[in-house]
Amino acid sequence: MKSTTGVGDMACRHSDCIAKRNTWFRGTKHAMEHGDELRSLIASGYKLEWSLHVEERESQRAIPAWQSSQAFENGDCIHFSCFHQEGKTVAKWLWLGYTKVAPGVYRPLHLVIVSDGQSKRLTVATVYDPSQTPHMWDETYTMRLCWKPANA
Repeated sequence: MKSTTGVGDMACRHSDCIAKRNTWFRGTKHAMEHGDELRSLIASGYKLEWSLHVEERESQRAIPAWQSSQAFENGDCIHFSCFHQEGKTVAKWLWLGYTKVAPGVYRPLHLVIVSDGQSKRLTVATVYDPSQTPHMWDETYTMRLCWKPANA
């Protein structure tokens, strides 16, 4: 059977993952435009803040703060979603950027950035290295393949 998802045989066939992948694809359709939108918000005066949670995750995951900053600066949006939470519309960007860790060696990082839509503030909510969970991502770290833990 031919894949309609564009991820072929690499995609997880677990029923939960299939349903989540369909939602994932909707969030990738206009990701580049949403990346431009985020850059425009920052240029117009929105403040980008790094949450305490990011600092904790950087420490737990051996990600120096400069790597997170560098990944944001040279990255782009790979997924965008909006949802309602406590009467507010929340925008969420998944950002992929690379940081140089040695000559010719680059580390991929994903940053999750959120805005509540009511203040001129954007928050980096968390950061992680997708190469630490290779079963969940394609080789470019732009397409999510699975939502289950590796040992499930």
